[in-house]
Amino acid sequence: MHFPILCEEHGIPYLFIRSRADLGVAACTKRATSVVMLKPEGKKPVEGEKKEKEKDGDDKKVSAEEYLEAWKEMVKTAQKQWVTQVEPWVKGIHPLQLAAQSRSS
Repeated sequence: MHFPILCEEHGIPYLFIRSRADLGVAACTKRATSVVMLKPEGKKPVEGEKKEKEKDGDDKKVSAEEYLEAWKEMVKTAQKQWVTQVEPWVKGIHPLQLAAQSRSS
């Protein structure tokens, strides 16, 4: 629960995912996952990892440019979701908040 607050304090875009299992699948792991953090420059290659994948012919890595484009799209999505879902709650103008206020009055 503290990650959204930290992200907001530092201007880092973030997204909520429906379930930990869905996030785990998106992160290419078999485990349920709570948090995945992505950097614009991507992951640095690990020594020997590239050579093994080339031998197996199972090289599914994307180029740095493709990764950066996907990252930028995710940032846009996070910002859009913030504006439509979270910001109205923060400002106190979300329709559900307004409805609750009118019922209590």
